[in-house]
Amino acid sequence: MSGEGVPTWVAKLMPAVPCAIAAVAVQGPAATPAVARNFHPRGDKRLVDAPIHTIMVGYWGGAGGEQLVVCRRGADWYEIHCHGGTAAVDAVVACLVHSGCREITWQQWIARSEPDAPRRAALVALGAATTLRAATILMDQYHGALRGASGAIADDIRNGRNEAALRGLAVLLDRSRVGRHLVTPWRVVLAGLPNVGKSSLMNRLLGFPRAIVQDQPGTTRDVVVGLTALDGWPVQLADTAGLRTGGQAEDPIETLGMQRTRSSSATADLVLHVVDAVDAGRDARSAESDPPSTRCLRVYSKCDLQLTRPPCGGGLYTSARTGEGIAALTAAIVDNLVPDPPPPGAAVPFTVDQTRVLRRARQAVRDRQPGRALAALARLLGPASS
Repeated sequence: MSGEGVPTWVAKLMPAVPCAIAAVAVQGPAATPAVARNFHPRGDKRLVDAPIHTIMVGYWGGAGGEQLVVCRRGADWYEIHCHGGTAAVDAVVACLVHSGCREITWQQWIARSEPDAPRRAALVALGAATTLRAATILMDQYHGALRGASGAIADDIRNGRNEAALRGLAVLLDRSRVGRHLVTPWRVVLAGLPNVGKSSLMNRLLGFPRAIVQDQPGTTRDVVVGLTALDGWPVQLADTAGLRTGGQAEDPIETLGMQRTRSSSATADLVLHVVDAVDAGRDARSAESDPPSTRCLRVYSKCDLQLTRPPCGGGLYTSARTGEGIAALTAAIVDNLVPDPPPPGAAVPFTVDQTRVLRRARQAVRDRQPGRALAALARLLGPASS
């Protein structure tokens, strides 16, 4: 169905996993006949007579069909709210497609309906946000924080205030490190010798037994990951195979696990270099235990078994069994990952493309090319919302 060649779209405005209530949006010139063909309101009301913003309860496919709610959002725009199971949602969409609608993804729906580039990007990112803190920052961008800051920088450039523009760009680029982790979690790797308590420590930080814990060294052969939130920031913890002295193990599978440990440590945002507090000397004698080149925190485990703590300065003492030191370790991880969190309402770039455009704008300002800088910012902002 279409009006003068204009398609009618249908999209699932819901997560990829089953939920309690699902929303299906329909918009286009044939939306009313497509929905009316399948939806039968209670009583003697007719869909075509419903005023805008009317909410109607009825059945899908006849009196014995799925009971659901339809809201008329506009002259040719409806939202259908049904049970969130995939079968129910798929059945509603299939009926609308059979009635002539074209199915698109919710990301494509947002791209069609939201002309403002930062708002559009924020809506898409919000769909993948896993913590309230991340969602709050993204909502600030949706409500204009990034547009306002970028617009102020553009005004500085147009008026020849290059130093002010550079300061503003520096602030945004500095916050982009936080922004790109609002959806993609920080990666924190636990590394160290075998049997130093990495798996137990990760389980304690996660709050549930994600990794297998055994007294036998070399239990962890692969990289085992778990997602959590630390002080509201999304974090992926990775338990890794122990690094044996000399860099080799008799078991080829364990050797492969050690290679993956080094690879994960090299690309991590932070490495927790876990040391057995009972036998810290063994760690010191091992060349494989040297902290990796990336940012690293030394963490002493099993401190409940060590009555006299060695003067190992710079480390954090923890016990996965008793919980001692876990709060301090969590705070240290957060402080390393987000040393300067953005204040409420601050502008925060949160996509790779936004960061790339801001870097181009900064270089153009440095090169005394205001036109190129303004063109870059115009790409970031896109058309303003009405």
